[in-house]
Amino acid sequence: MKRIIGILSVFVSVIFVFGGCGGENGIVSSEDSNNSNTPNAGSMLSGALTGQPFSTGKIDNFTLASGSDSVALVIANNTTNKLYAIDIPSNSADAAANTITTVNGITASIQTVVGYAPTYMNMFTNPISKEVYILVENSGQTSSSIVVVKNNGASITELDLTSVDYSQLNYTSQPDFNVHDLTYGNGVLYASVQDGSDSTQGVAKISSPFVHNSDTTDKLLSLFKSNRAGNYMATLAPLDKMVYGKVGTSHRLMGITECAPGFSFDVGDLNTAGTMNVTEYFYFDSGLPTKVFSVNTSGKTYLMALHRCMNDFTVRVDEQYLDGSKTDINANAVGVRPAGAVDFLACGGTTDFSEAHIKKYTDNNKMIAYLSDTQFMTIDSSDVLKPVNF
Repeated sequence: MKRIIGILSVFVSVIFVFGGCGGENGIVSSEDSNNSNTPNAGSMLSGALTGQPFSTGKIDNFTLASGSDSVALVIANNTTNKLYAIDIPSNSADAAANTITTVNGITASIQTVVGYAPTYMNMFTNPISKEVYILVENSGQTSSSIVVVKNNGASITELDLTSVDYSQLNYTSQPDFNVHDLTYGNGVLYASVQDGSDSTQGVAKISSPFVHNSDTTDKLLSLFKSNRAGNYMATLAPLDKMVYGKVGTSHRLMGITECAPGFSFDVGDLNTAGTMNVTEYFYFDSGLPTKVFSVNTSGKTYLMALHRCMNDFTVRVDEQYLDGSKTDINANAVGVRPAGAVDFLACGGTTDFSEAHIKKYTDNNKMIAYLSDTQFMTIDSSDVLKPVNF
């Protein structure tokens, strides 16, 4: 199973493997300039080159890494098996004009720009400029693009990679790592990775500023999955969709993987010796996670998830499944289903739960993204890009 209106048109292949459940850009020269080992002014990069980052592959996935006054767009390319941190000029003075109210017909507009019917892969809102970055790919999974929405949809353009400041980042333990998801928090970039033979999975991490040609620190993982008719199974599943979040005083990585166990662990656990066993605290029973992000609202941290099963469900998982306090884990993990969500029944959960456990939002969104602690950005089933209240 494989996995951005500014296009980064480059080739990529995202392979999502789980134990048995259910336009091309010519880019770049190695003779690029500006190779120093000091942080670029107003940038999250150090020793960056200027040019086009890569000549083969396409965009697997991306995330935005932000500091107080700067933003880096980090691309995963599973053909080159590298990460590329790209400087994104961001101005808070543009935020008011860029703020989205409603952008109708977003899919048709994107198709006009990229030249193919887009499948939505990921989306982020620039925390400084409020521009919206959307990753899309074609139906053949041979081309992907990042599009940038500005001025409340008046400007939908391709993101141009022909001359950018960038730092290339390398994996330490497995040169052939493929990325399933990327997330950034508290000065650290985390990548959920799996090797080309699907036999090894883990988390690669690297701190900012992103030094050109530097290496990640990699931690190998074993995920335990138990939602198959109560049978306890250890798998080689990657952490399919993963996000950084702070729960109380704990800095955590949390998310959902295919079929669909939910996990959450303190990032300090990545510093332990040996292979790390990932704890499953809840599950949806089946289906594919499309996007996750964390939000702190009303004094609690929640996991927001866009989950694909019979339909595309947007759900909010309560903090009690994220803070590590659950004792019913792994073989006894809880199957959660929103109360009254009949269409969710075939795709997960064994018990109806109230919103104190899990909340299901009404629209079958095509993509979601964090906007603020009161709203999230959606592309809804009517092809409208708009904010929605939590």
